[in-house]
Amino acid sequence: MDFRIYIALFPTVFMFHELEEILFFKNYRKLINNKVPKMFKGNYLKKYLNLSSTTFIFTIFEEYIILVLITWITLLKISYLEFYVSLMLAYNYHILGHIIQSIIVKSYVPGLIFGIASSIVSIYWISAMPVHNWSFVLYCSVIILVLIFVNIQICFKIGKKIINRKR
Repeated sequence: MDFRIYIALFPTVFMFHELEEILFFKNYRKLINNKVPKMFKGNYLKKYLNLSSTTFIFTIFEEYIILVLITWITLLKISYLEFYVSLMLAYNYHILGHIIQSIIVKSYVPGLIFGIASSIVSIYWISAMPVHNWSFVLYCSVIILVLIFVNIQICFKIGKKIINRKR
């Protein structure tokens, strides 16, 4: 199968994971506060637990739009393939974060099931990509993960401002 199909399908796999997070986010917020060990209860967790569902969905929507645009650009200009593989790898680091969260709270966390399934699929897809510079891919994937984290924080702030402005 042509590896371009894997590139085109990746946003769908990503969205299944995100839909699982959206579906279980509200109930999870209530459950998690009692399960998180005190050493992990910092400002970030408080901000996360106080997010409105609308802000959370806004953030996911914004990430999805960016992913679709990057996918489209990569399909048009296949020389960006290694950057795209880095993005897919950063997504898998994110899923590893879900697994670690689940171990810490000794419970299911939203996104875990489709996250693991999508990681297996995307790792297979990554292995089928004609990558020539793996050191660039690994280096770039860490930078992308940091940028994703920063982007999420910015979206949380923007979403919160939009929600508060409506009230």
